Amino acid sequence: MYGDNIYYNPERFGLKVIGSVSDPTASYSFDDFVVWTDGRRIYCASDSGCSCPSPFQDYNSVEQLKGGTKDSVLKLLDEWNKGDYSGHRGYPTAGLRQAIDKWRPGKKIVV
Repeated sequence: MYGDNIYYNPERFGLKVIGSVSDPTASYSFDDFVVWTDGRRIYCASDSGCSCPSPFQDYNSVEQLKGGTKDSVLKLLDEWNKGDYSGHRGYPTAGLRQAIDKWRPGKKIVV
């Protein structure tokens, strides 16, 4: 189950995690935004649910992730952070924004 999951085994897909943000109040649920790199490009995805499924269990290829520039990933992060049922998640994203800003193509990521 976890072997083919991009969240738990990103290196199997040639990726390294740049950073992530999760719902700090989640209990028996998850609401996550993750940013990865293959060293050349930057990718992101979000997933949420109850405790039954695993985070990103349906993500089993890089093609399912959204790729682009740092600016486009930051825009997607901002959109995700505003988009829950109440209209505003308001999760603390400053650390992830800094990690995205520091990323450069070809830069080694130390996890």
